[in-house]
Amino acid sequence: QFSRSESATGADVREDQESQVYFDKILDLLLAGGYFRARIQGLSPFDKVIGGMAWAITSSAGDLDIDIFFQENAQIGQKITLGEQIVAGLKRLGCTLPLQSFQIQGLDFKSIYPVIQWLITKVMEVRAETGDLVRAYSEAQFAKSHHMPADAKRAAALPRAALFAAQTNDAYRPKRQFVNRSGHRDNQSEELALVLLEYGTRGGVSIVATSTGNKSKSKEDDAARDEAAAAEEEAAYQRRMERLASLGETAGVSDSSVAGFIPSAAIQQLLDDFEAGGGGNAGVVAGAQAKRLAERQHASAVSALEERVARLKADGQRLTAEHAAAREQHAALGAELAERKAFTARLRDAMAELDALETDENRPLLAALTELVALNEALRAHEADFRRSCAAELATWKERISEAEAAATAAADAGGLAEREAVLAAAEAKDAKKRARLENALAERRCAVASAERKLDSLPSRLELQQYQRQFVELYEQIAAKEVETRRHFNTYNTLEDTRSFLNREVQIYNSILDGYQHAMSSKSARANFAKEMTSIVSGVGVSLAKFAEKLDSETIHKQQLTEQHQLLIEKQRHYFALSKQFQAACEANEVLEAKIEAAQRESVANK
Repeated sequence: QFSRSESATGADVREDQESQVYFDKILDLLLAGGYFRARIQGLSPFDKVIGGMAWAITSSAGDLDIDIFFQENAQIGQKITLGEQIVAGLKRLGCTLPLQSFQIQGLDFKSIYPVIQWLITKVMEVRAETGDLVRAYSEAQFAKSHHMPADAKRAAALPRAALFAAQTNDAYRPKRQFVNRSGHRDNQSEELALVLLEYGTRGGVSIVATSTGNKSKSKEDDAARDEAAAAEEEAAYQRRMERLASLGETAGVSDSSVAGFIPSAAIQQLLDDFEAGGGGNAGVVAGAQAKRLAERQHASAVSALEERVARLKADGQRLTAEHAAAREQHAALGAELAERKAFTARLRDAMAELDALETDENRPLLAALTELVALNEALRAHEADFRRSCAAELATWKERISEAEAAATAAADAGGLAEREAVLAAAEAKDAKKRARLENALAERRCAVASAERKLDSLPSRLELQQYQRQFVELYEQIAAKEVETRRHFNTYNTLEDTRSFLNREVQIYNSILDGYQHAMSSKSARANFAKEMTSIVSGVGVSLAKFAEKLDSETIHKQQLTEQHQLLIEKQRHYFALSKQFQAACEANEVLEAKIEAAQRESVANK
């Protein structure tokens, strides 16, 4: 129990063992979190606990602008303001635990303890997030004015290390070993493939001889061309490796190494063309013919390759566009699937919350609400069916009208137009009556639907009922706190009024004594009468004092009786909670046993 009274602390302190237990737990949490002012013995419980809350909110505010002014041994008004600031700070931090300012002022440790737990957890999280940053800032500030011996050694060795690193990079810089020092140069793609192969990358452009006349785009031809291209690429890779080996052994380029880069089929074709053009004779004319023939063949091969490259680029662009479209479609489908899964999860959570809100008190109201919703849905479905039937019947009648008009036109052409018009007018009047009757029925149904919707709107939903209940609970708590404060003010006023009345009576007695003293001292008999009056006054004061002492004793006894009754009620409440917990455990055990019995029965039935 706390020794400080209500007049000393300015708060309604609960003097029971449970509050002391929660107070000790709160102090342990504050000490574990780093608020060591809670160890000071001279501070009151209010200053320890509320000061710890103000410290925790300020420490875990982060980027929030929360300013809580805490002062020890504050007045009642300052404590009320501090409680309101703490409640506002908790709301801005996102604390969902219910805590009111009158609970903070009244030191309701049982309600404050969960909030202290949440605040200490928040302080630990903020420390974990900002710990590395604070340590780095501290080290930077330390390094500005202090230097460790290891730092001095590192700074001294840094120039030598940088020089050694530069020398190492220069010494192990990559150098080409297989350089073609002859004047002969192959085409650009072949030179590029050789350089890449020298540095460990297998690349190059493979050339496959194709006929300009054969441009079939079937899958079998594409597969055959791919296989031929792969074989030619492998052969070119082997030739390039042999060429690199020959370049590494000799400084120059031999005729055999040059011949390795030119296909033998191409050489043979050039020889045949040369012999066909010049007959094997050496001369200027034969050389010119061979040169022109080689240029034509090269131009045809280049055009064929360009056509193939263009075709492959077009196919690549088409496949890229198809791949991008497929990827976008896949992303859209994935987003839609995630959105539908989230919507399904929200629906399940909402249904679970609605099922959890159902109690015995609101079950009849929910049943009536369910019936009205079902009736509304049925009316809407009936209205939709009626609209569809009306639309179908309207289409049927329009078709009949068109047929009748066609028949009337044919009859008019054949004769008897007046009789046909009379029949059509009668049918139209009949249909107009039927349409008016149907419109009246539809208007009645719409009125019924509107009435049902108004009834549904007049009934509060579960969420609204929950909000009303929460607001009523908060209003009740505020009224209770206001009642306690008003009762305390009334008691203070009554006490001060009684004190004032007694002081007035005392002043009156003193004034009467002072007024009669001079007259009483004039004669002996007056002095005797004055002494008798003083004796009667003293005896009256003694009687009044005895009455008030008796009243004080009776009030003290009544207070002790009420305290004993309160303790008995607390013990009964604890016993009730223990019995409820035992009953719940027994119910759970019973459910487990019933499940086992049902499983055993199902197994026995399955075995039979």
